[in-house]
Formats: sequence, structure tokens, C-alpha cells
Amino acid sequence: MHWIGQGRRLKATRFMNANANDEMAVGLDFYDPETRVFPKIAEKAANGGSLTKREVLRILKWKLWRIKDVNAETVADARMIEINSAIAKAREAGSEVEALQDLEKVPGIRLATATAILTVCYPKVFTIIDVRVLEKLDLFPSTLSAEKRKIHSTEDWTAKNYFDEYLPKVRERSEAWCCTLRDADRALWGLSVRQRVDDIISKSERLSVHTVSQDSLSASQRVAFTAEVLSGGEVAPNGLSERISEAHRLAYATVGDQFVGVGAVKRPRESYKRKVADLSGYDVKGYTAELGWIYVRPEARGLGLGFRISEALCALHGGRIFATTRSDNDKMQRILSGVGFERKGTEYEASEHIGKKIQLWVLER
Repeated sequence: MHWIGQGRRLKATRFMNANANDEMAVGLDFYDPETRVFPKIAEKAANGGSLTKREVLRILKWKLWRIKDVNAETVADARMIEINSAIAKAREAGSEVEALQDLEKVPGIRLATATAILTVCYPKVFTIIDVRVLEKLDLFPSTLSAEKRKIHSTEDWTAKNYFDEYLPKVRERSEAWCCTLRDADRALWGLSVRQRVDDIISKSERLSVHTVSQDSLSASQRVAFTAEVLSGGEVAPNGLSERISEAHRLAYATVGDQFVGVGAVKRPRESYKRKVADLSGYDVKGYTAELGWIYVRPEARGLGLGFRISEALCALHGGRIFATTRSDNDKMQRILSGVGFERKGTEYEASEHIGKKIQLWVLER
């Protein structure tokens, strides 16, 4: 009886382990489809097989990093017929552009996604059009006018542009590097990311944060400071010049001689402090300053500039400081918390942003 019971337990353990391994394999297939699943899809497509809804959604998730409820329309039965018809058409030499155009007609599929689907199915013929690769190759479609050639975007490309201009450029690299189209694509993507990393490091080494009194700004610096504050889209222009002149302290960050971020310790008026106190339910009448106008240009974000500006300003002001920010501005809330502010009072309606809430934060001394 002892051996019978032990045998049953061993079988049960093996069964559970097999189920666990199957579950793990499913998870890994979705986590790393390019190496675990896509070769099987390519073999199926080459032999005339049709993709399933799950396989199409897997490709969408891989390319877009996400799938949404609206993609249910993408893989509706009628759409799957269209998708598989386009995939079959792409096998025919001379029909590649038409196949891409057919895929673009399916809801939720644009050119970049269409190239991803055909890259998975026919990796020796297609590769993915990606903005990072466009940046590395500094490539714009020939049909795009010169004045629009500023920012690389896959939205500027047509299926014909892709096949006639983009694909040959990537193929040139694959031949020069003696690698597959997909590896050339990935290498170009990686080189673009490396360039971005190098650019950020270079900016960090040339970046400076300056704190000054308002009367020490030159005329050109005052114009630049005002423009940066308004660029944040949070401040009304009316009366801004006067409020800048009344500020305790201003801060601006530069890369070289270019402004890339600003902030200030403002001198709040009594009427404004009463309004904040009434709306938040927390008395700020004893606070001598307000931290605000924190703005960093998109190209300089990721360097911790908002925190550095805020920290430098607060370090130079000895009194109690308050700040207000939208409840959905998580980044500013993290900055305030990092500098030492604490949230007080209750959220209240924002007068400038309908439907938004404002939070009050204070720094005690």
C-alpha cells in the first residue's frame, strides 16, 4: 500500500509540474514572441496558412507595446479575412505595395503596423519602418516637402515610399553588415538610441542651473525667461511681467546659452493667499513665498532639471514656502515631495483648467 500511494503522489507531482511548465511556456511566448513564436508564423505564412486572431494581436502588442479594446474591431471575422488576403497577396512579387495598402485599410493598422505584420510573415522581404531607424538614416520620403523635413515620423510615409525608398536603405545596411534585414533594422534602432543617450550625457555635462534676483536679468534674458514660463501653458500672460519683477528669486537652466528650464520663488499677494486658504481649507497667510513657474523643455527632460531648479530656489529662501499643482501632475508632486514639501488641505477646483483639481503643498522652516 505504501508503494501504491507513493506512485500516485509521484504521478500527481509530474502532472502538476507539466501543467506549470505549460503555463510558463504560454507566458514566455507572449513575453518574447519574436524568438519563440514568430518563426512558426513565418513558416505558416510561407506555406499559405492563415494567421489567427491571437497571432495578429500578438504582433500588434509586440509592435505597439500595447493592445486596446478597439483592436477587437481589428480582428473581427470580416477583418481577419482582409488581413489574411493581404498577407497572401504579399507573397506575390510585384504586389507588395498593394498588400501594405490593403492592410492599412483595416481599423487599427497603419503603415508601421502593416510592415510589422509582413515582417513577421516574410522576414526576408520586409522589415519594420520605425522612427528610430528613420532618425539614424536621416531619411525622409521623397514626396515630403523640404519645409516639413524637421521631425522624422512614420506618418509621413506611404506604402510606395516604404517599398521604394526605406526598404532599399535598410537592405543596403544588411548587405554591408552581412546580416538579415531584421538584424539590420534592430542595429539601426539601437544606434539611434545610443545617439540619444550620448546627446543626453552631452547636455548633462553642458547644463547649468542659475539662480538670480529679478533685477539682475538682462533684457534678453527677461524675454527668454518670460517665453519659457508661457511655454509651460499653465500661466496667463496678463500681468506676468509685473509678477516676475516682484519675485523673490528666479532660476533658469541653460545648455550652452540656450534656456531649457525655468522656475521661481514668487512673492504671493495677500488676496491670492486668502483665496488659496479659503479653497484648500489650510491657512497660508504666514507663508512668505510660493514656488512656481517650473517648466522644462521636452528635449531637456529626463535630466532631473525640475528637481534641481526647485531645490536650488528653496535652498536660497529662508521662509516658509507653499506651492500648488494639479492633482494629475504626478511629476511635479514627486519634485515637491523630493524637495521636502508636504501636502496640506483639500483639493479644490482649478479655475484655469475645467474639470481639474488643485493640490496645496507646503515647505515648513
